[in-house]
Amino acid sequence: MLLELIGATCFTLFATAFSGQKNADGLELPADPAQQVKVLVSHCLTQLKPLLIDARLSEVEPGRVTLASGELIRAEAGEVHRRNAGGEECLLGRLGPEGGAEFRLTSPTSLEITLWAVAGPEARHHVTVRLPVQSG
Repeated sequence: MLLELIGATCFTLFATAFSGQKNADGLELPADPAQQVKVLVSHCLTQLKPLLIDARLSEVEPGRVTLASGELIRAEAGEVHRRNAGGEECLLGRLGPEGGAEFRLTSPTSLEITLWAVAGPEARHHVTVRLPVQSG
């Protein structure tokens, strides 16, 4: 009986350590912090790409991009938000308190996006991509 109890406890601890957890958005996160930051950055980039590829931009600042349609994408306090032309806002991704996003127009047809997430001293992930856009 004692061996069964010890075995069940060990299995529960093992399953808890290696199973994922969900963040506030319902995004399944791995237990390993190094993998968590990769998932957070990847999810945010996946949300941004369809909105920005070939989009017509009217203004680009390090923490925000305004589209010609009136939509706004902004990074603030470790989160990336989208406000549509009607003023409704939605969360695109959480990158954590030390995470963030920066936008930079590298040419009239290229937007550089840098995303980063941090979950402790050993768990950091940083990605920079360039997307084709239209300015003006």
